[in-house]
Amino acid sequence: MHWGDGEIHVSWTQSTDDFDEQRFIQYNVYVNGVLSDTTVGSGFSMVYSPGTGGLVTVSVIAVDTAGNESAPASITIDMNQP
Repeated sequence: MHWGDGEIHVSWTQSTDDFDEQRFIQYNVYVNGVLSDTTVGSGFSMVYSPGTGGLVTVSVIAVDTAGNESAPASITIDMNQP
């Protein structure tokens, strides 16, 4: 993870599924509980922080083509820290 200038760059290990190939799995990226980005078949996203500082929680949920969702993977960062 990297952040600066209000942008948060997030990467993760792609999900595995017993039916879908990794390239078909959708990832929903949330910032402080609000959907910020959706990407398919990728382990990378760039999201924008709401505001200019404070604590920000980023969560990623994998969704397969059947609509099954993974448990969220989350991290909280302090945007005031360099």
